Amino acid sequence: MPLQRPNTTWRDWYIPLEGLTVKRIVGMEDAADRGQFADLQWFWHHMERTDVTVQAAISRRLSFVASGDWEIRTNENADAMLAAGLIDAFLRPTPACLKSP
Repeated sequence: MPLQRPNTTWRDWYIPLEGLTVKRIVGMEDAADRGQFADLQWFWHHMERTDVTVQAAISRRLSFVASGDWEIRTNENADAMLAAGLIDAFLRPTPACLKSP
């Protein structure tokens, strides 16, 4: 039996901020509690790109993390390849979607 991907192309044209209600936000949070994160992630994607308050908060948090005097240490028993990949992912520059337009 072949695996089938669900048809999610409708999200390319859907803007979750239009007609947003508190009931809808609560519904997305409840769905995320059950492991269904797609709608909530899509909502936050649009919030990060359109709301200046959210953009400012993200910018402040990322600059705070970057300004700290810290280092990443790995456990001696940890998988070295996995640890290197995680460190590289954490230290990767800020994604374009989080930068101000």
